Formats: sequence, C-alpha cells, structure tokens
Amino acid sequence: MPRLHSGLPCAALALVSLASARTPAPVNPGLATPVPATPVLTAGQSWTMKADVPVAALPGAVTFTLGAFRAVGKGGAAFEPTVTTAGPQRFQDNMFYDPEDSDPVFIAATRLISQPAGKVPPASYSCLVRTPHARLNEAQRGLLITGDLTQPATVKAAQLYINTGALTGQPTCTLTRTR
Repeated sequence: MPRLHSGLPCAALALVSLASARTPAPVNPGLATPVPATPVLTAGQSWTMKADVPVAALPGAVTFTLGAFRAVGKGGAAFEPTVTTAGPQRFQDNMFYDPEDSDPVFIAATRLISQPAGKVPPASYSCLVRTPHARLNEAQRGLLITGDLTQPATVKAAQLYINTGALTGQPTCTLTRTR
C-alpha cells in the first residue's frame, strides 16, 4: 500500500480523525489568542466543503470551524472534531493537515454520518486538497472521496491525487476558508 508519511497509509493519515471517535487532547487549551497550528489551518478559522456535483447526504456546503488541535506525525495537525446530531443521525466533522514531508502538503476535511447503534454503515465524505493556501474566500478544488476509506481503490485514488494532482474522471470538491 502506498505510504506518504511515517509509514502510515495515505488515506489513513489524511482521514486520521475518522478512526478516533474520542476528542483529542488539545495542545492549545485556555489560550486567549489561537496558536497557529500550521501555515494553512489555525484555530478560529472557518472552512466550507462543497461537492462539485450534488451529493444527497450533504447540504449545499458543510462548514467546519477549527478549534483545539493535536499534533500528528511530523508537523501534522488534527483538529478537534465537531459533533452534532439531527434526529437519529450523528455528524462528525474533522479537518487535518499533513505537512511538506508528505510531499506535497495537503489538507483533508471529512464529514462522517452515522446512525444509532450502527444500524447502517457510516457514510463518509472527504475533500482532499493538495498544496493548499489560507487565503479568504478562494475556493480550492480537490478530490472528493466517499464511502469506505480503507478500500484499496480509494487509497489508490487518494495517493494518485496527492502525488500528481490528477483529477481527470474523479469526483471533485472545494474547500474555501471563510473566516
């Protein structure tokens, strides 16, 4: 399986927050001014994720507001998940930054939708953006990943996109910093 960083598979690293249902221990608790976590993602920012082709389970856009973060790997950061519910569904929204040692830098935003008591397998929607920036209100196109993130075809598509930027024939999405 292709690997980008510290021997972990690309998809597992980019979507590390999915595997962790617990809230990470923040590395910036109680500070009046947010500590920059990365050159791109910082506590207090808001980002929107939107599929370029409508996806029934996603509204027009999903908003992520970044809070506390924890260090992951060499220079990476996983932001505390935001968890909300609507009826029987539970939504977990996460953002992750993988630094330059992954070659190139990328960010991932993920929405995990689960049903109570695991009646239906969770649905997962992620947007990966390679070589991201933090400029306000500029949509950044990336690869939309849906379904089982551990499937070999999914890992292969994510690896190909991160390494080459190739999106031909792949579903796409945008991440936009709004605050």
